[in-house]
Amino acid sequence: MTFPHVPRLLTFARVHPAWWVPISLLVLAVDFSLGLSSWYTAAFLVPVTIAAWYSGQVPGFVLAAALPLSHLALVIRFTNGHPSHSAALLNAGLCIGVYLVVACGAARLAEYERLLRRHLRALEGMLPICAGCKSIRDPNGEWQPLEDFIERRSSATFSHGLCPRCVSEYYDDLPGQALEAEMKGA
Repeated sequence: MTFPHVPRLLTFARVHPAWWVPISLLVLAVDFSLGLSSWYTAAFLVPVTIAAWYSGQVPGFVLAAALPLSHLALVIRFTNGHPSHSAALLNAGLCIGVYLVVACGAARLAEYERLLRRHLRALEGMLPICAGCKSIRDPNGEWQPLEDFIERRSSATFSHGLCPRCVSEYYDDLPGQALEAEMKGA
């Protein structure tokens, strides 16, 4: 089902977290080939955000910590006592903090969007309804009472009573006290 009035920037399917391992390795390979400069660590936001969106908070958090720490390990390993180790350590700490916040936000937004789509899917569209009994035909072709159909697809519940018009139409022959009691729902 499509929702023409809701823009679709990203799909809402879930992605298995194992896919983020090769993607992270690719990002680290590019980082290494560019000379392990600290400016490139901003590019780590892309896989962190996408992992959090498609796979949830935990994979986003793992990448938020693993990518800057891997960058730090590469800097320490391949710069052999370069004086920028303290700067690289500070950069890794700052990156982890920022990436955790971004991963948390992306995961929460994605979950909210999925929930919104479920609600739209449950309540949107044309409903085939019987003109006589007001039952609704479901996608399997079976007729369900209106109340059952709506209760299964939303958080709405129903209570039953009679409006004054129906009381007078269906119970016109009842004595006055019984009629008043029926209208009050007693």
